[in-house]
Parts: sequence; structure tokens; C-alpha cells
Amino acid sequence: MAKGTLKISSADAFTAADLAPNSVDSSELVDGSVDLSHMSVNSIDSDQYVDGSIDLAHMSVNSVDSDQYVDGSIDNAHLADDAVGTDELANDVVINTSGAITTTGLATVAKIVETGGVLKENLLTNSGFDVWSNGTTEGITTLLSDDMADDDTGDWTSTYTDTFTFNTDRYRFGRNSADARASIVVSGMVVGRLYRISADFKNGSATSKEAWVNIDGNPGTYPLKGSSIVTSSSFQTASFIWVAVGTSETCWLWCTASSSNYLEVQNFIVEEVTPGCVAANTLAFDGWAKAASADLYRENWDQVAGHFGGSYNVQSGSKYSLKLVGGTDGTWDVFYNGGNLPEKLRYAGRTITFGAWVKTDAANQIQLQIYDDGANLSSNNTGTGWEWLEITKTIDADTGQTSVGFLVDNTKTAYISQPMLVFGNSIGEGNYNRPRGEIINCQTQIPIAPIAVTSPYDTLSSNRTYGLEAYSKGLLPKGVKALGMRGYKTPAAAGNYFGINAGTAGWQYLTYSPTSSVETFHVRITMLNGAEHIAIQRNATFTGVAMGVNWVELVD
Repeated sequence: MAKGTLKISSADAFTAADLAPNSVDSSELVDGSVDLSHMSVNSIDSDQYVDGSIDLAHMSVNSVDSDQYVDGSIDNAHLADDAVGTDELANDVVINTSGAITTTGLATVAKIVETGGVLKENLLTNSGFDVWSNGTTEGITTLLSDDMADDDTGDWTSTYTDTFTFNTDRYRFGRNSADARASIVVSGMVVGRLYRISADFKNGSATSKEAWVNIDGNPGTYPLKGSSIVTSSSFQTASFIWVAVGTSETCWLWCTASSSNYLEVQNFIVEEVTPGCVAANTLAFDGWAKAASADLYRENWDQVAGHFGGSYNVQSGSKYSLKLVGGTDGTWDVFYNGGNLPEKLRYAGRTITFGAWVKTDAANQIQLQIYDDGANLSSNNTGTGWEWLEITKTIDADTGQTSVGFLVDNTKTAYISQPMLVFGNSIGEGNYNRPRGEIINCQTQIPIAPIAVTSPYDTLSSNRTYGLEAYSKGLLPKGVKALGMRGYKTPAAAGNYFGINAGTAGWQYLTYSPTSSVETFHVRITMLNGAEHIAIQRNATFTGVAMGVNWVELVD
């Protein structure tokens, strides 16, 4: 065949048989003439693809397997939100994060391990503001005040008096043949809170008479009379403290009978009270101290379910919070253990975190402080509701002074709840705890007897019940698990017995006196079945009775 001559075997057909192998090049093909029906299976290799020519439109669903991914090629930018679930995590996965881990609903977590972390035990004592042996009983809300400088005798019921009259700036009050008493009903109380009645008495036409105030209470819970005084030529205050069992109460003035007719009385007040530390010194609730210019009060839950957090001044999970009125700017207002952590070397070189819930009426009024030979301050509060603040510091290995505390702007009021100090670099809100079986050693003995101010001792000629919160004037809290008491008593004769129980018919302390001399006793009393009082039983008159609390074990 001559070059350039094409031989066709059929007059009207041109077949593959007429072509030699590799005789047709791409230049002989019409543009677009090679379609899918003219391509054999596996006839295109990767060399035939133009770089970048395979886009999403030319890939079928589930056409890329894990073998096709380059190791480490899937980064955060190529993951959709919520693309990884728990099924995709290995059982032994370790999650490292510098932020917070949050959850909605209930979560089951085997463990979350903080780098270098330790078990979060609260290193602070009395962090619930329970025990106030250094405190005084402070009035916070007045329910009724009759200064008796005007004639308001018509507001009173004076059936059991021969004299109940107004005279210049006081009332005259007395009865010839029996104890005189006049009463008035006071409303607005909150069940479970502490209240105090007080009035000032002095000699009138009668002299050196016993006078007191009290309420219509159950003698098994309250004494028949409060702290009494013997009148003199000057006004003296008689008072009585009780725990409200209703929203109103009948309150009484009392004095012993006098054929000389009357005493004089002024300044009758009924008010809610709470323990406080307001003197110009460093005494605070037990285990803590304060600036001389700061004032501290225990803030009480109002006993209503749900009245926690938010606009309320006690945080959820607590009976009390601390009300702190700030003193001099630039100095801490309340601080732990007198300004130095106990066993200081325990903290040297270690990381600690201090946190608490705080609440004020404006932003930027309160900060937390870790003192480590210098002040280290947390951020300020940012609003008016409850906020969790915390601060972390690694204590110097050679620290000279280390403690924690709070700073509040001068004269501003802040509420503090659930402070915690832990080893480690975080706490987190909602993780408050306090040591199990926590015992608070009272810095000053808290007296619960005697009840009279006219004598340093009680005389018990009958059995008597002492309510701990009221008889301690609020310095003891609700919910005591146990307490350590020291007391004195003098029996009428050898062989007389004296016993104490609390919440059970069984004795927790019982002694038969070997002589008729004064005796000292030390005893642990466990408050069983939620008891809030102790009961004294005896078979003869005991004089010289005095009792006080030296330590308190709190309910877990």
C-alpha cells in the first residue's frame, strides 16, 4: 500500500479492523466525541486528571474512606459543630482544656482530673458562720418600740396591775398583792428567727424589786421569765431572747408585788436580733478576725423554702451568710485565723485557691484576697446578684505571712456565703463543702446558764430545759450535732443526782454527788433526734448552777 492511501474493505463501512494499533492520535478526534459509552471500565488513571479537577459535584456519597485521609489532615476548621459525640471518644480518652466543662441535664462522669490537682477539701473552719463566741447580740429590725415618753398606755392590757399610768417620760407600773404584769401583742415575726424583748426598770415608790420581761411561751422551751434585775435608783435593762414559733407574740412586763405600789419603766423594745462583732477591735466569728473599722453580722435564712440566692441574702445550701459592712478602704475587712494560716509551712511552695459567693448592691465593691507577704486580689464583683469569685496563687516557699480574706469598700454592705480554701488551682461554683465532723473550738466560753443577770448562777429547784440558740443569745447555731460543756453545781446534800439529756429519755450525763460541796463537770452532749435544747433533771435543789459551751460539733 502506497503511503497516504487508505484502503476501505467495505464500500460503506470503516471498522477497527481497518486500523493498525496505535494509529489514531488525539488530534484525529473531534472535540467532545469521547463520551461515557465509548470508554471502557478502568480506562482512566490518575495521570489523566487535571490538578484540582475533582470537586464535590463529581464525588459520590460515601466515596471517600479513612484510608484516603492524610494523617493529621482533619483539623478544627474542617469539623462541624457538635460533630464529635461520646460514641467517637475512647473510654480512656484524656481531655485537656483551659476553659470550663459544662453540661445540661444529668451527666455521669467517671472522673475529671485537674493537672496537678488534689482532692478539694475545704481548709477553712467555721465557713458556714455558725459559731460566734466573740460576738454580741445585735438588734437588726425593730418590730415595736414604746419609749414611754408619751402616753400610749391604752395600747397595753394592764388587767394584772394596780398602777399602770403615764408620768412625764415613763410609765408607773405595779401591784400590791401579787406579781404585776402588763402585756402587748407584737406581730411581724418570722418563724425560726431570734427576737429580743427589753425594758428599763428603776425604783419608784417601791424599791429593790425584781423586774423582768417575757412572752407567752411554753415553759418547757422558754423560761417563765427572762433575765431579771433588782431595781435601784438608776434605770437597768431586763431582756429576754427567744426563737419565734409564730408570726405574733404576746409580750409582757413583770415585777414582784409591792405594798409600796409601783416601779418606773421606760424604753420597751421588741426587735429581731442576730450575733454580731461590731466593736472597734479584731474579734470576729470563731476562727476569723476583722478590721477594727469593719462590722460583721450573721445573716439568717428566713426558713421559707426557695428563699435562697437571687435577691435573697443567703445562698442556696446554707442556713447563714456573713453580712459585712466595710471599714477603711485599702485594708482587708475580715480574714482567716488572725491573718496567718495555721501550720504555715503546710502551704509554702504550694498552689492554693480561695473562692466564695458574694453579693452587693453595686459592681466593684468586693474582692477576695490571698495574702502572701503582699496582697493578691481577685477581680471585683460585676453586678448586684450572687457571684462566685475565686483567686489562685502559688505560695512563696519562704513565705512569712499567708492568709485569705475579703475587702469591701468603706461603709458598703456585702453578703458572703460558702467560702472555700483548697490546695490546687480551681474550685468552681457549686462545689462548696466543709469538713465532715467539723468541730469549732470556741475562743470564749459561750454561757447558757444562768439566765438571770442578778446572779452569776442559777438555782434549780425543779427540772429545766435550756434552748441552746436562745439561751446562748444566738451565739450557737441551729443544727448542732454535739457540744462540749463545762459547768458547776452545788447539791443540797450528798447523794443528790443531777443529769442531762438531749433529744432522748436516756441520760447523757448523770452524777450522784459524793458531798454537798460545789462540783465541776465536763461533758460531751450529743444532740439526738434533731434536738435544739438540753434538759436538766435533778432530785433536789441545786444552787450555784452555771454551764457553758467550749466546743461545738456541727451537723455534716
